[in-house]
Parts: sequence; C-alpha cells; structure tokens
Amino acid sequence: MKIGEISNITGVTRDAIRLYEKMWLIKSQKSNQFSNNYREYDERCLERVKAIVNMKDIGIKLKEAKIIFDAMSGGTFDAKFRANFVESKLEEIEEKIENLQKFKTTILDMWKIDCAGENAEIIEKMK
Repeated sequence: MKIGEISNITGVTRDAIRLYEKMWLIKSQKSNQFSNNYREYDERCLERVKAIVNMKDIGIKLKEAKIIFDAMSGGTFDAKFRANFVESKLEEIEEKIENLQKFKTTILDMWKIDCAGENAEIIEKMK
C-alpha cells in the first residue's frame, strides 16, 4: 500500500510516516509498479504505525518506541538491557494508570459536591 493509504487508515500524517521511516521505526520498499519512485508499505508497517500511535497516546516518545521495537526484535541490545527497559516502561504505565484513577476519583468527588445529589445515577455508572 502507498503512504496515503497508511495515512488514511491510521490518521497519521504523511510527514509523520516519513519521519518514522527516517528514524527506522518502519521500512518501505520502492514500488516496482510505478516509475515515479513511490514507496510501498506492507502490513507490518501498518501495524507498526498503529502501535506508534498507541505508544504516543500513553506518552512513549518516538526514540523510546524505537528502543521498544529494537528490543522486541532482538536488535543490538542485550537481554538484560531489554528486560530493564521493558520493566521500567511497565512501571511508568502503572504509575500513569494510578494517577488517572486518582484524577477520576477527584473529579467524581467534586461533581458529587457540586451537584449535591443531582445525577447520582450517572455518577454511580462512572465509577
């Protein structure tokens, strides 16, 4: 598939996809079908772009995404480094989840006070 198709499916801009390629997060091939140097992206590229979107959504930087991809494929990192890196990322994710849960509780508590009994059903469903 071409870059526009990847962009349409994932919602990621073409410029971002090109950046991912420059950073070696994804790899494309020159297309044999076209004479104007179009690049072709396979299903693996599509899945990686989707994974990058998810990583960015939870605060993982592109450089960290590169380390994660390299670690998953064996890359140039030894097993101990990969294990430590993944463990630290999991700890960060758990901390973010805890903070989001605390924030949710705070907002619900504030809403309960402000509404003074109104919308109790809605609040219970949100817990």
